[in-house]
Amino acid sequence: MVGAGVHALSGHSSPDRTGTTKASLAWPSVSVVIPVYNRTRFLPAAIQSVLDQEYAGEMTVVVVDDGSERPVRASLGDAFPSVRWVQQRNQGLGAARQSGSEATQSTLVAYQDDDDLWLPGKLRRQVNFLNAHPDVGVVFSDVCHFVGDEERSPGWFQRFESLHEAPRQWTSETGREWIVARRSLLDLALLDSPPFAQSILVRRSFLQRIGGWRRDARRGSEFEFATRATLAGGIGYIDRVLVELRRGHAQVTRNLDPARIDECRNLFRWAAALRGSDARDVAPRLVRRFCRVAQGLRKNGRTREAVRVLAWAGRLVLRSPRISRLRRSSDAGRVTNSGSARGG
Repeated sequence: MVGAGVHALSGHSSPDRTGTTKASLAWPSVSVVIPVYNRTRFLPAAIQSVLDQEYAGEMTVVVVDDGSERPVRASLGDAFPSVRWVQQRNQGLGAARQSGSEATQSTLVAYQDDDDLWLPGKLRRQVNFLNAHPDVGVVFSDVCHFVGDEERSPGWFQRFESLHEAPRQWTSETGREWIVARRSLLDLALLDSPPFAQSILVRRSFLQRIGGWRRDARRGSEFEFATRATLAGGIGYIDRVLVELRRGHAQVTRNLDPARIDECRNLFRWAAALRGSDARDVAPRLVRRFCRVAQGLRKNGRTREAVRVLAWAGRLVLRSPRISRLRRSSDAGRVTNSGSARGG
């Protein structure tokens, strides 16, 4: 009988000359990282949705308790004996995901939140995609939102037309999938909505190459992670809802403004070090994103924080002659006007 936290490979396979079995190539080991902080209400369902995946390879579930006031493991008792636990002081979501990623040596790494649900076939479908495309480092899927027992929302990424502009698409028995164009994914990551961590499956080698999750990114880490992954190349998309995101209950961050400010700070620090074509591709989109965030902050009465975000945008404009031409655009015009009006 397979244990609760590890799904063992069924059947027998003979090794090739290198000692690697054909089964291990088809079904590589996977670790699933679930960060948690002070929330246990929906955690059992989140874990169970992962364990219910029909996957023939080795799968290890790692729950990272990010310094909860009351240890989460004790509240669950012996419900999930095979789950691996990592306890750390409170450092934020980025650090928790990175700690979980480093806790195993699996070939692939996936992520889940403590209140969301994986749908059946999620893991197998994504592993099949990576097996079929060895040059792809990470694959993500569509997601939907739900509240309680209400009807699920339409797929979140259906609204973003640029994502669906792929020169080559493949159709499998369960829907369409493709490799996302760099331009489309940068638009998605920096202007619209990055891939949700719960929906991605990443090769460990790719994760190490891009530096993993930033430990200093307490909130808003998915924008910066997705952009670094995009620049490293090779990201696939499965045009099917494979994850359900729970909404409508007490979230970790009731007010999203602090998360957006942290996100902009992390993106600015990272983008300031870019050079060449990466800088040319990222900076204009980042300026537009900062302007959007600043407008929202001003609307919420956070004038000082809005000016700070606009200052980061202005520094990106001044850094490159090409970006400086954005001053003639409406977005950059708002940067200049707001900075002169409020910054003196």
